[in-house]
Amino acid sequence: MRLATIGLILAAAGLGAPALAQSQPGWNSTAFWAAAPAKPGERIELLKKRIDRGVARKTLGRTEAKRVRGELARIQRLAGALRARDGGTLNQAHRALIIRQLDRLAASIRWKKREGW
Repeated sequence: MRLATIGLILAAAGLGAPALAQSQPGWNSTAFWAAAPAKPGERIELLKKRIDRGVARKTLGRTEAKRVRGELARIQRLAGALRARDGGTLNQAHRALIIRQLDRLAASIRWKKREGW
């Protein structure tokens, strides 16, 4: 049962990827993640802060923020399931999967205005 659940989570993650891969023109992953921590959990927190800051500064609409937060929560659940499967830590392949999904999510955000990255 547990493996089936993780399989469903991974399948769902794969199905969501093409929609997330549509980045905005001029997207620069390196600039967005500059000085970002390497650990997925820390990157998730950084992205949450950028979303909150974007809403506060009105560079990110509330509807878009809600969409991004929902997708971020899905990625967090996936990371948690993979971490549980891996004995409490993410293995290298799962870490790379989560980082890729965070990058796709960040690329898909429709900002009203860029904030210096």
